[in-house]
Amino acid sequence: MTRPTLIARLLTVLCLLALLAGCAPAAAPAPMPTTTAVPATAAPTAAPKPPTATPESPLKLAVDKILQDLAKSGGFSGAAIVAQNGRVILSQGYGLADRARQTPNTPQTKIRLGELTQLFTALGVLILQERGKLSVQDSLCKYQTPCPDNWKAVTIENLLTSSSGIPDTGTFNQTPDQILASMAKWPLKFKPGTQYAYSHTGFIALGKVIEAASGQTYESFLQQSIFDPLKMASTGYDHGQADLAVGYTDSGTRPATLLDPQGLYAAGALYSTVEDLERLDQALFANQLVSSKTLDSMLAPRLPLTEPGWSSGYAFIIRTKGTRVAQDLSTNVGLAAFLDHYPDNNLSVIVLSNQQFDPASLADSVGTQLVGE
Repeated sequence: MTRPTLIARLLTVLCLLALLAGCAPAAAPAPMPTTTAVPATAAPTAAPKPPTATPESPLKLAVDKILQDLAKSGGFSGAAIVAQNGRVILSQGYGLADRARQTPNTPQTKIRLGELTQLFTALGVLILQERGKLSVQDSLCKYQTPCPDNWKAVTIENLLTSSSGIPDTGTFNQTPDQILASMAKWPLKFKPGTQYAYSHTGFIALGKVIEAASGQTYESFLQQSIFDPLKMASTGYDHGQADLAVGYTDSGTRPATLLDPQGLYAAGALYSTVEDLERLDQALFANQLVSSKTLDSMLAPRLPLTEPGWSSGYAFIIRTKGTRVAQDLSTNVGLAAFLDHYPDNNLSVIVLSNQQFDPASLADSVGTQLVGE
């Protein structure tokens, strides 16, 4: 092999080794383009769609129309709340809480409850029973001193179902003790537990039972056992507070006097708002205040009322014909109210009025829209 041939081969081998080692000379960079790049145009932003309005509940519209029409005709002034399955469908004020000051009613307006107070009284008794402080089968005389002989046959349950036979008081300008002492002079109207006859006196007696069994005043017991736990900050005992709605008669005028809260006591001396009452309703039927067994006892039909299909429960009256309803009604000087709960529909409607009217007829009208009956 000649030298030039050997050198040529060595150069070829060296070149191959250099390529394998990555030592080949780098390629020259590509020339930069001579044209100027045009920046990309941003995609146009789509215009925001208008929010879709949530359709109004047909139940809300129907009930609201009834109350609006009644308020416009001068037949209603107050507030209402309707809730189903824990969701508020309607919460609305109507008319004026104080016509002289043109203060509107709202769901937060404090309105006197009248006989709706008795639902709280019944719950107070049943809470004490669950605490072992009393039994609804106890005689009234176990907690009432002095107690006439003819009241010994009267049980707490008779008082809860308005079947005690104790005559109804005709006056509220006395203390609870004075009212009970006055009614104790009269014979029973019938054998206890045999018929329904509404009696304010019976619920006044239950207020005294609560005090005797709890060792607290009626007001303080309800405050600690019901109002505070449920955060019912706008509910309490009527001491003539300045922020309560003014009451008006069914003709729209302010009555000369209202019934004395002192005499109404556990039969009618509380005030509240529809919002607070809705809290109570939800808690009661969710067994947060009393057990399901106790609630069932409240709703059990006991004695028939004069109106077919209705019976007495504990404070409630119970409709047993058609859709079940637990109802509490109130009408008094300058106020009216009702609370209807439909247990099988988990539906409630609460109306408080600072104007007198027939709550039963309005409850029936609203019920027709709610459940078709």
